[in-house]
Amino acid sequence: MKKDSLLPTMSITLGFLILAFPLFSKGMFMDGTIYAAVASNLSQGNGSFWSLKFSETIMNPFYEHPPLAIWMESSFHWLFNDSMWSERIYSLAMWLLNAGLIMKIWEQLRPNSPVKWVPILLWSMLPIVVWSFSNNMLENTMGVFVSSSVLFFLKGMKSRTVLWNGLSGAMLTLAFLSKGFVGLFPFALPLLYTLFFFRERSLVQHLLSGFYMLLGFLLLLAPFLMNSVSNEFLMIYLDHQVKNSVEHIQTVSHRFRILEYFLIQVFLPLAIGALVFFAAKSKAPLGASNKKWAGLLLVLSLCGVLPIMISLKQRDFYILTVYPFAILAIVLFVENGFLSLHKGLMKRIKKPQWLVITMFFLAVALAIGSSSVYKRDKEILRGIEALEESEFSDRILHCSNNIRHDWSTMAYLSRIAKISVEVGYESDYKLTFSNEESSGLAIQFHGLKISKRDKQGN
Repeated sequence: MKKDSLLPTMSITLGFLILAFPLFSKGMFMDGTIYAAVASNLSQGNGSFWSLKFSETIMNPFYEHPPLAIWMESSFHWLFNDSMWSERIYSLAMWLLNAGLIMKIWEQLRPNSPVKWVPILLWSMLPIVVWSFSNNMLENTMGVFVSSSVLFFLKGMKSRTVLWNGLSGAMLTLAFLSKGFVGLFPFALPLLYTLFFFRERSLVQHLLSGFYMLLGFLLLLAPFLMNSVSNEFLMIYLDHQVKNSVEHIQTVSHRFRILEYFLIQVFLPLAIGALVFFAAKSKAPLGASNKKWAGLLLVLSLCGVLPIMISLKQRDFYILTVYPFAILAIVLFVENGFLSLHKGLMKRIKKPQWLVITMFFLAVALAIGSSSVYKRDKEILRGIEALEESEFSDRILHCSNNIRHDWSTMAYLSRIAKISVEVGYESDYKLTFSNEESSGLAIQFHGLKISKRDKQGN
């Protein structure tokens, strides 16, 4: 193993070790389970790219989000025979792509600096990164396209080739088709580059870089807007999800909550950066280029955070895609300190290949071992796994109001047992929670039970 690839490889392996248990253990946040259920249906021919389906009775069609990320995930469901490993291996693949892109962006900014392992390590330690990738969030996929857009823009600025600017814009079309408008903040790059590096190019060249970026975005988006099927989907999505969320849905008490989420997440890398800076033996002044790029990336991160304040529907994972740039900004500010740390580690680490191999196999063992461990919703999951093996799998069932209003349970039912539910559905059986009253003989499935409906349909 070459010395220059040692620490990046160790960072990625350590990140995998951190992620292994939460990613591969059983149970997921409701949203991620819903996306897995939709992707599972799509992989089995139950739905199409522009006609997604959550279940036979609910969100059919599924207009909650654009289809690209779910379609990409469905290929892993097809590849792995729709096993419960499907969404987990897909999330791991997206994690690896995001980590690789962070390293590639660093190489564009500081091609001769050996500390490219630091941004990967700091990013993989963020609680929201571990949580999002272990819960199959759409932001995982969107982050690949957002970071690709930034990488291609930087390549375009360095090579002065308009093709890279066009590809940068095209990546934002894919980001939009994965999770919507929250992935479009890299459109601020041409303006930010003009402000921070105005003297490096003429004003016309600065303007053209933004023009070609926008052109690439529109050229890839135009076919979807011109096609009646995809256009109808996007218009319904904009009205149902975007407009409705901004006007009617509230999940936080004030608009600045998203900024609080951001500051909480970056506190740890900021603290580590400060510690490394003050502990470093070298106090060489920071170069002007570092200061400019750090400032640009920090402002770019805020461009992905502040627009969320327009709505009171806010969650911490909405801004997952800004953290690579915030981390890169921090490392650029403290690069001299991390260079000292790098030199020290290269001297002190003995038999590094064996350390990497040990961490990797430990992560694999942890992933395999945790696949039978329930990290949440144990009784409900055990019941639904039993339902999957029963005669009631792949059916539509009448259910109680409590089941119908429990989105997490309905998501597990659809994803694992392929059971669709609806109150009042003409079925011979009724699905309820085990602690609910029911008429007649009931079959227990841990946290759930199924009872034969009486003549009154109860």
